[in-house]
Amino acid sequence: MISKRAITGLVAALAISIACGGREPSATPSELQGQGEAVLTVTNDYLNDVTVYAVRAGTRARLGTVFGFKTETLPIRNTILFGAGSVRLLIEENATGRRHLTEPFTVGPNDAIDVTVRSPLSLSSFIVRHR
Repeated sequence: MISKRAITGLVAALAISIACGGREPSATPSELQGQGEAVLTVTNDYLNDVTVYAVRAGTRARLGTVFGFKTETLPIRNTILFGAGSVRLLIEENATGRRHLTEPFTVGPNDAIDVTVRSPLSLSSFIVRHR
């Protein structure tokens, strides 16, 4: 006899697979090879250094650190872009550990993202330029 918990799990898995079934297939790693990386330009108009992460599907990847009152250009590896869904940026202040998570956005190979870090971090902004 199948338990209630097993049936609930199967129903949930079926619902998720049906909900995701209508999406267009996402790029495979081989399709991303040969395409340029997306570029992130971070202007830190804040006194403290910050570390920037890309967050996709609950997993974060460190992109780099930007010192206070500096601008850095950081590449975003195509492996971070692989898969369906959107990306968010997590900006973490190194001195205090304060964090700001951006709204989700889509980004692909060759795109450019410009981020301006402000004080407080919640006033930070970004723009995505699809190229």
